[in-house]
Amino acid sequence: MFLVGASPAWADRGALSLDFGAGATVLRIAAPYVTTPSTAWAISPAFNVGLRYALTNAVEFSVAGFYELPAHYAYANVA
Repeated sequence: MFLVGASPAWADRGALSLDFGAGATVLRIAAPYVTTPSTAWAISPAFNVGLRYALTNAVEFSVAGFYELPAHYAYANVA
């Protein structure tokens, strides 16, 4: 885990920006219905997009969304 700090900045009035991003979620998932501890690793890619518009130097509107692909995983010898 990390922490990033930033100082406030004024937006340019009338500025329009489009943001794209990508990342991944790494999951360690426990096997269901087993007597011995067993886990599997799964990676789920994620994508995001956002749109920002600065109405004034102090007021900015923002719309964003993201999609995370499903994490598929399987366990050997588990019915």
